[in-house]
Amino acid sequence: MDLQVIRKYLDQLDTILRYILLQRMSLIPLVAEAKLENGIPMFQPKREEEIFIALQEFSLNSGLNPELLTNIYKIIINDAHRIENNIMNGNIFDNTCYFQDNLSTVLDNINDNLKEYIDLINIIRSECSSQNNSREEFINIFTTYYKERIIKGEK
Repeated sequence: MDLQVIRKYLDQLDTILRYILLQRMSLIPLVAEAKLENGIPMFQPKREEEIFIALQEFSLNSGLNPELLTNIYKIIINDAHRIENNIMNGNIFDNTCYFQDNLSTVLDNINDNLKEYIDLINIIRSECSSQNNSREEFINIFTTYYKERIIKGEK
């Protein structure tokens, strides 16, 4: 098996992860603004608990290491708190950006594609569940898929 081909897939997914994280963090100033407007405290323990419960459920259903997800999200949430804290303490975040309509269309397409991706992943999860596969089977489906593509030489 060609390690360089495998790394190309990893690099593509890493790029997607980075941009998804960028998009996620771009919503934090809006969260801070909404909290300020509505007199809601920055720290929302119930919301964080909901996030961590959802991560645990995802881990149980997918076979992904729950400690990995928890650690990643702790860092994400800590940085979100940093951003919110700055905004809520008067360090105004200038989120004004003027962009052309075609960028709005591109962003709409990204959001639509994310929704479609999630729908497709849920079909795979549903299929795994209906066949009483183990939780690790979800990961194995992706592993098998990539292995077959690499063996066929589809890059």
